[in-house]
Formats: sequence, C-alpha cells, structure tokens
Amino acid sequence: MKLEGAIPALVTPYDSDGEISELVLQSLVDMQIRAGVTGLYLCGGTGEGILLTTSERKKVVEVVVEQCRGRVPVIVHVGSPSTNEAVDLARHACQAGANAVSSVPPFFYPVSPDGIYTHYMRIAESSDLPLIVYNIPALTGVTVTPNIMQKLMGIPTLTGIKFSSYNLFELGQMAALPHPVTKLG
Repeated sequence: MKLEGAIPALVTPYDSDGEISELVLQSLVDMQIRAGVTGLYLCGGTGEGILLTTSERKKVVEVVVEQCRGRVPVIVHVGSPSTNEAVDLARHACQAGANAVSSVPPFFYPVSPDGIYTHYMRIAESSDLPLIVYNIPALTGVTVTPNIMQKLMGIPTLTGIKFSSYNLFELGQMAALPHPVTKLG
C-alpha cells in the first residue's frame, strides 16, 4: 500500500467511564474511509498516544486495523521516552497488521544524536515495517536536525519524516538531502 494523499491523525475516543470506546473508534474509521482518506495515523499527538497506557495503545491499533480490513494503510505512532516501549509497540503494530510505524525521538532526558540514531535503529530492527521519523520539537523538546536526519537515512526501512516544526530552513535542508527511494506495498 502506498503512503500518500490525505492521512489524518485519528483521535482516540473515550466513553463516559474513561475507557476507550471501541464502537466510536470503529465508527470514526468508517467515517474517515467514506470521506476518502488514503490512510490513518494512530496514537500520535492528536490521538493522545503518549498519554495512553501501553495496553490502551495496543487496543487502539487492534481495533483500527481490524476495522480498516485493508481498505487503507494504517500508520502507528510508537514513540515513547523509553526505547524498549517503542520497540514493543512497533512489534505489536507489525503483528496486528499495521502498514508503517512512526516515532518521535526519545525525549524528557537529554539524548545525543547517536542516542537518537540508536533509538530509531532499534525500532527499525524490531519489525520490517516502514519507519517514519516524527519531528515535533515544540512538544518533545528534541529536534531532529538535518544532520541527524542524514544519519537516519542509513536505516533501511526509513521511509520519511512527519515534519511538525516551524523551522522551514531545516525543512528545506532536509528536502535537499539525497535520499533513497523506498517503495511500499
């Protein structure tokens, strides 16, 4: 499946008891697909992924992948301050039938560029799914710089970047980097 077109970030709905509402989540998936989206992005900032427990994140993935039934690709945000948790979530996303994973760099504690590379490499090694870097420095406090991105481009499954920064100079530098073409599907 190709990852192109309109791929909205899906919200995570809750019921009145504070539990994830599977029925509303299934309805949201169907509504988005009927509206013509070309994919769904789960458990990112819009889906409150960082605030969900690991089991809740896995439940969202399972419900959405099952409801999609292969109609559109599913990208799962697996980012976490803990590399081990991100790896666990990436393995689960692969086993559940997702089409790609995405992750913010590790955050909260300072991490070197080599540590950021190791974080993404461990996620990539945990499944054969395409990997998308999620750069959102306003929320993580960590910037994936053009130099870091150039190093990350050596990861075989790296497919792209979700660039959520106001630094258009860095975006231009990243766009100018030589990059391999990865075919999905």
